[in-house]
Amino acid sequence: MTDNESISDRSEISSAEAELIWDEYKYRHDLIWRHLIRSAVAVVALITVAYRTSFDENKALFLIAAALAVGYSIFNIVVVNSELRHYWRVKRIHQARQKDIYDLSTNEKEESHFSGFAGRVNVVLAALFLVALIATFAQICA
Repeated sequence: MTDNESISDRSEISSAEAELIWDEYKYRHDLIWRHLIRSAVAVVALITVAYRTSFDENKALFLIAAALAVGYSIFNIVVVNSELRHYWRVKRIHQARQKDIYDLSTNEKEESHFSGFAGRVNVVLAALFLVALIATFAQICA
């Protein structure tokens, strides 16, 4: 089969286009998870600064680190949700191609910010934000 040949009698899609769609789908999915992992590491690192005894003399460093953790969490909510919109577009194209080629039934309803993959991603982001916020208030009240 050449790159320009259709991959199925039911679809006009070429094998090169099918590979591109699949690669973009995988890339977006992996990119979102990489953002989550980096966010978790960064927020935890910033929060644990408060427990370093070498900074006991300077409370301002604790507050700055906690504020950075909160700010970074908010920033990641915006960035990851932007990536989720790109992910949904590619996912819809990928699912349409699967339906055309393999006659697979797909769930046609739109994925919201609180369901499926996006829901799990947003739960993690919300948890990171809450942890950063709680740590900030704990440092202010201490």
